[in-house]
Amino acid sequence: MWSRILKGSAIVAIVFAAGIGVSACGGDDDGGGGDEVTLEEYFERLEAASITFTEESDAAADELGSSEEIDSVKDAIALLPPIVEHFVNDISALNPPEEAQEAHDAAVEAGENFSEAVNGVLDELGDVESIEDLEGVVSTDALDEASGAFTAACEDLQTLADENNIEVDLDCGDGDA
Repeated sequence: MWSRILKGSAIVAIVFAAGIGVSACGGDDDGGGGDEVTLEEYFERLEAASITFTEESDAAADELGSSEEIDSVKDAIALLPPIVEHFVNDISALNPPEEAQEAHDAAVEAGENFSEAVNGVLDELGDVESIEDLEGVVSTDALDEASGAFTAACEDLQTLADENNIEVDLDCGDGDA
């Protein structure tokens, strides 16, 4: 669920990315911080985090619902930045094994860029007065590019897991639900 387009009313679209909420990524002996884990353990933690993100972003999507009230839509969109930041912080805290390091680093960088783009959208919401105005704020090349790069990084990690016969589903694709 690293990239998702939500539609609230006529054409309210915002990307919900791959936020993760894994408490196990905090720097203790379970794969966060300094202890190296096996490739399988790394992907298990990454998948668990992806599941948590999906739950968090689905809850935010439920807040958005099909509302056409601009204040309700803005409130729902405001839920996204902390979800994305939490995800990026959690994956950043993972300590991948050597064979996943490059793909992991690319995902963290793409996540940080996506988080910045999402925060940029949030910064512009104050001036939005209608659903039509909102479309221009959430439909930007910068957000689309950052979302695409983040999704691609997720897909690279999924490919690495698949190539190593590790059964995980990182739920990377656009429109997965």
